Amino acid sequence: IIHLATKCRLSDTLRSHSEKMLPEGRSQTVEDASAPSAPRTSLPRSPGAPAELATLLAQIRMTTDETQAVSLRERLARLCTVRGTDLDLAARAAEEALALREDPVLRSDLAGWLAGLGENARAAEVLGRGTMAPGTTRSRHLVRVALLWTRAGEEERARAALSRAAEEDASDAMPLELMGLLAAARDDAPGAVASFLAASARRAAAENPAAALENALRAFECDPRSPKAAQAVADLLRALGRLPAADQILREHALALVEAGDPEASAG
Repeated sequence: IIHLATKCRLSDTLRSHSEKMLPEGRSQTVEDASAPSAPRTSLPRSPGAPAELATLLAQIRMTTDETQAVSLRERLARLCTVRGTDLDLAARAAEEALALREDPVLRSDLAGWLAGLGENARAAEVLGRGTMAPGTTRSRHLVRVALLWTRAGEEERARAALSRAAEEDASDAMPLELMGLLAAARDDAPGAVASFLAASARRAAAENPAAALENALRAFECDPRSPKAAQAVADLLRALGRLPAADQILREHALALVEAGDPEASAG
């Protein structure tokens, strides 16, 4: 009897993807950094400002040159993150720099800093605007946005981003796999089956039979009554030479139909 993969666990799988891929309005500007502000609890803050930070803040207040204003704000943002303190100030400085001039690398870094502060929705919005960082495909960029929306509890926005990602690259199975996980988590068996089978087909086209079988098994686990899922698993097992396992899948499919009271279920 084939040992099926364990039930889909959205939180664990999405967390794994997030760790691999993830490194509203401002109340203050960088010039106001010395003014008191409400305490943030996401990350600890070190009291006081080092001399280097104070110097940069003074230069930002005095400069009237746009190029220098951008450069100084980026330097301030990166200095704060390197020190591991004042990450909220780093985020404000980076946002102000991006408002003056687009920088896809800084935008990507800012999204990571905001996520580190626990502001995943804000990070998703920042990353969703502007251009992609060099070396990133549009599909994987949208997957990262979707993961941030998922962390923020915005499932509809996450699904929309994943749907666009799946359309951007017809060879990338990851967006469909994540769509399957989201569907399974909300008990949408038809949606989960469709997404996992589409992902399985993409993995098979990429000559990755193990991943193709894993996705087909996920589809079958979500709905053992699905003839498409059962046949996909059986076909992949036969292609791997696992004939008894393929027969067992079809028997389990027939049993699931009988238990569901399907009048067309075969007695054998």
